[in-house]
Amino acid sequence: MASLEGGCLYDVDEESSLQPDKPFRVSDAELLASPIALPCGRVISNRLVKVAMYEHLAAFSGGSPNQYHISLYSRWAQGGWGMIITGNCQISPTHLTLGRDITIPRAKSVRELDPFKALSTAMRSSGIPYAKDGDSPLAIMQLSHTGGQSPRFIGGRLGTLRRPVAPSSRRFSVDSKGNWLTQAAYWFLFSTPRTLTSEQVRLLVEDFFSAAKLAYETGFDGVQLHAAHGCRLDSSNQTSFRNFYRPRRADLNNRQDEYSNRLLLLQQIILRIKAEMPPRFVLGVKLNAGDYVTGGLSEEDALNDTRRVSQLGIDFIEISGGNYENPVYANASPRQAFFASFSRKVVQSMPISGTKSTPLIILTGGLRTPSQMARIISHKHAHLLGLGRLSVLCPDFPHRISPVVVVRGDEDALLPIPEPNLYCPRWFPKLVGAGVGTAWYVVAMRQIARGKDINSRMGSIGAVFWMWIWAGPYGLAGFAIWTLIGLVFVLTWVRLSGWS
Repeated sequence: MASLEGGCLYDVDEESSLQPDKPFRVSDAELLASPIALPCGRVISNRLVKVAMYEHLAAFSGGSPNQYHISLYSRWAQGGWGMIITGNCQISPTHLTLGRDITIPRAKSVRELDPFKALSTAMRSSGIPYAKDGDSPLAIMQLSHTGGQSPRFIGGRLGTLRRPVAPSSRRFSVDSKGNWLTQAAYWFLFSTPRTLTSEQVRLLVEDFFSAAKLAYETGFDGVQLHAAHGCRLDSSNQTSFRNFYRPRRADLNNRQDEYSNRLLLLQQIILRIKAEMPPRFVLGVKLNAGDYVTGGLSEEDALNDTRRVSQLGIDFIEISGGNYENPVYANASPRQAFFASFSRKVVQSMPISGTKSTPLIILTGGLRTPSQMARIISHKHAHLLGLGRLSVLCPDFPHRISPVVVVRGDEDALLPIPEPNLYCPRWFPKLVGAGVGTAWYVVAMRQIARGKDINSRMGSIGAVFWMWIWAGPYGLAGFAIWTLIGLVFVLTWVRLSGWS
């Protein structure tokens, strides 16, 4: 159980000591409910952001938003969030993550654009009559390219011999510590990518711009460029920035042209969008603090990169990659230790009070209690707070901690929020184990989209099964195709695990 008021909080002051969480006061609720303006002039109604999560709701092999997306995001829109960011929308239909991604259409016909218009409308449908700018949530589309981490059979290239493209021809795999079964699973799922030429990289910039233009034309308030990257197939899926952005790993980016500069591609995309889009079109970037640990970079490198990105005229930077609440995890993970330090220093390296050209900082990771969230804002360690899984467990979380509820003393609204039992059997191969959490929340989002309550008793195996065995928006035909592929994946994992 994740209590809204219990537990311990990592002190965000420089002493870095553990202190008990304090009661959630009316002043705390008012702080989290206070509006804030982006550099472009758009106003966010409060400090709570529903960040991107992988929905797994599109048609087989990807497609446009459908009734499930619209229903899910309508629920979030009515929950009182200040800004809502979609799951990753792939700019390339042949570079999907787990097979049911939203994809940006090549043709811009009315038929292709209408589903995106419906989604943006749903994301801003706050239920507030005569809502003004700053009342309804800002609707942000996250743009992504999976690159070499796009898998073989569900990556959008089924029935072809095409390989994914990436900065370098290196197969995506686990490190040398992975056992041979895990290595075999990665070999089965991922092929060796083709190296992008300089001209193809420049075309990639145009693809991102075209996707941003589609977002604007279909009513979205802005876009977020997914420049974060990890080594897991989870709700924070990887982008094609992944390997461009790791210069000290020669096996990931060994280019000898101008794109050996890890920030060049991101800079070109930002400047291209800024040059064409209206001034009030929101532009954000997602960065992952943990990337610098696995990429061999120093904290100063990370801070310098963040400063350089902040000078490109963007509106917000989302920093994820760790657990802000519990740095004790750092004893077992250098990634957690880096995040606990970096997430504070990056916001201190820029004027937190905000200037017209200073992007707002969204902190994402391990945020659980309202008191903790209020303390982060009051200590000026972030402007905004990004919530992912908590937004699924409690779609109306902002309303539940609003000043009106706190003043009223509605104890029922502040009851503990149940968290799932994500126990992973030891016999699960590593890749499946890493995706159990994703599977549980995918199924939970699907239940919300269907207007049902979340089944909090669903276990790990059931979550993995029901994530893959689903009819989807195309009914029985889609169910037959997806079930066949899902069974192949499930049987492959069971077979591999049975050999251990």
